[in-house]
Amino acid sequence: MSASRTTLAIIAVATSAFLPRFAVAQATWAPGVIAPPAVSDPHEMCPDAEGGVYIGWTDERNISVTLSDVFATRITAAGTVAAGFPATGFGVCVFPNYQNFCSIVPDAQGGALLYWLDGRNVQTDPAGFRLYASRITASGEVAPGWTVNGVDVSGPLIGDEICPAPVADGDGGGYFFWDNYYTTGNSDVYCLHLTATGVPAPGWPAGGLPIATGTGVDNQYADGAVSDGKGGVILVWGDQRLDAPGGYAQRVMPDGTFGLGWPASGVHFAPDGAFDVVSDGAGGFYASLGLEILTGPNAGFLSTSSIIRVTGSGQIALGWTFGGNVVCDTTDVRTAPQLAGDGEGGVLAQWDDYRNGNYASTFAVRMGPDGTFMPGWIKNGLRVSTLETQQNSRAITGDGMGGIYSAFESQSSSANLVGVQHLAADGSPAPGWSLQGTLPTMAFDQFSPTLAPDGTGGAYVAWDDDAQNTVDLQHYLGGGVVATLLSLVSADASPRAVTLTWASPSALTLTATVERRTESSAWQAIGAPSVLGTQQLRYEDRSVTAGARYDYRLVYFEGTSKQYSSETWVDVPQAAVFALEGARPNPAVDHMSAAFSLDSDAPASLTLLDVMGREVSRHEVGALGAGPHTVSMDVGVHTPPGLYWIRLTQGARSLLARAVVIR
Repeated sequence: MSASRTTLAIIAVATSAFLPRFAVAQATWAPGVIAPPAVSDPHEMCPDAEGGVYIGWTDERNISVTLSDVFATRITAAGTVAAGFPATGFGVCVFPNYQNFCSIVPDAQGGALLYWLDGRNVQTDPAGFRLYASRITASGEVAPGWTVNGVDVSGPLIGDEICPAPVADGDGGGYFFWDNYYTTGNSDVYCLHLTATGVPAPGWPAGGLPIATGTGVDNQYADGAVSDGKGGVILVWGDQRLDAPGGYAQRVMPDGTFGLGWPASGVHFAPDGAFDVVSDGAGGFYASLGLEILTGPNAGFLSTSSIIRVTGSGQIALGWTFGGNVVCDTTDVRTAPQLAGDGEGGVLAQWDDYRNGNYASTFAVRMGPDGTFMPGWIKNGLRVSTLETQQNSRAITGDGMGGIYSAFESQSSSANLVGVQHLAADGSPAPGWSLQGTLPTMAFDQFSPTLAPDGTGGAYVAWDDDAQNTVDLQHYLGGGVVATLLSLVSADASPRAVTLTWASPSALTLTATVERRTESSAWQAIGAPSVLGTQQLRYEDRSVTAGARYDYRLVYFEGTSKQYSSETWVDVPQAAVFALEGARPNPAVDHMSAAFSLDSDAPASLTLLDVMGREVSRHEVGALGAGPHTVSMDVGVHTPPGLYWIRLTQGARSLLARAVVIR
């Protein structure tokens, strides 16, 4: 933006007389709802879990005192500032010297995590700019435990940092991933897991865990991170290691250890780093790739664009190849693809290319989890908007039902405008949308649009209005009626079956189908739920495999509108067995527990014996039932040091394991 002071304007113009060619009756707000001056670019936004959005930005209202600060606000689905947030925004970090806002993401608890580059001590601190983070609540406060003005993430690392968006851990904390650029010119990648109270999680050192480091010439660059769906994170980076350069990924567990089966050096999935990374919704990720032109007038553009999918177990998914599946290889040049999940296990991508002549147009594609193009979509992409202008794609998000929202800059000789398009799951314009898309405003000098889904098939778009020195926000509704009265009550799993129960006041009249997918397969209809009472639906899936992981959802209709319930991943336990794992830990210091598994609830005992075979303690454990268990074997306050035997007995069966206690 050209000015340091701007306003946040919440507007609704979709049916205005200024837009006769784009009559998209989607906006929900009355025009003219404006917050007092406060906002400066850059800005980012994310959903608030209640149909509204959080917006964060770099703020220069106190430029003569603090230079630039980090502010945020929360806007409800009704277009009002949420209760607890000041009308001019909440000062997340108001501190001398520069704070440059980077990103904001949901914290999975109704609040948001923010990440920024901080120069509060840049003149004297040998580390230079550091990375700071904060967590804010839905009521506009710093979350308990988090330091006012932010928590130092990167600590004493020397050099400047670059920060992709953080990833929520599901419990109110998050993972923060970054490049660390040293004064020598090389860079490494680090990650830190902060808990819900803003302190490093157990197993994580202050200043972050080194994920990939080099020797000075083999640099590493953070490309992105996604949740693994189980409280951990998958980190993706570009690596210039001399023996095998390319794109790498690593799964890191909540305690800082690497995921089971993931090599310490990372999973190598492409000959080059990734341009964008999104979750596949099944514990893995999609990454956009491409062959970059290095010299000449087209340097920086791509000659070929690709996408790859890697599963949560660190394998290239079935149907995908090392280096990715090609999505566009026309003879022209193009920008790097931006990605978003399609809400059904697949991926959406958009990019700009020059196949139409002297100006760029935005194109998009949708691919399924098996690596094929979804029906209606083709290799080399569908044109997003038929506007005959220079288009620069800026943001992409899914509508949750296989469709895409695209936000782009539309440049002509007289103006720079913001365009928005909504394409349905088959690639055609969504109901009410034209082939051109829509322009939220015809005012000149609109830049840098961002998008956030509203959770009900619609989307928010925000953009910088340089003509009015504002950041403007608009809400577009999804097509059809969105159900809000259907919810999952329970999901129970045994080695032989998964039982799901949903609650709905319309259970007696609802026509519904249960759909299921795996990490490597698309959604498939598996049956209809039965009615339980008058307000519940239940389905028992007996076609499961012990140890497998399945995702379930309910598909139903309200009138002629097809709707989807929220998705639920279920881990099917392994078949219960009679087994004795032994002491945990072994050797133990002072205190000892025993890990074992029963295959039934028949009477069973767990006995601790000394080296002479004398009984030290005995526990009746049959009532614990089938499955894995852990029981303390301590005698009094401490178990004396020495060699012991643990015996598990059930009926005529008995197992022994050796255990050692030390001081």
